[in-house]
Amino acid sequence: MDTGFCIEALEAALQMGTPEIFNTDQGAQFTSTTFTERVLAAGAQCSMDGRGRCLDEALEWSKRPGPPQASPGDARDDELQ
Repeated sequence: MDTGFCIEALEAALQMGTPEIFNTDQGAQFTSTTFTERVLAAGAQCSMDGRGRCLDEALEWSKRPGPPQASPGDARDDELQ
């Protein structure tokens, strides 16, 4: 996976909305200046998992108040209602 592909995917995702926090792993494509500057320019905070800890952000988000979402699609449906 290269930075260009990730930027294209990021742009497509941002068409759907801007998250408060954008979480990635520590791959070079995500730590590049181009990628992180685009995330910050969109108004999101950058967050990166610790090395070998793919679930650390997921566990943190599971502690947030509010109803749990069964899937990303369910979360999107709730936002539209």
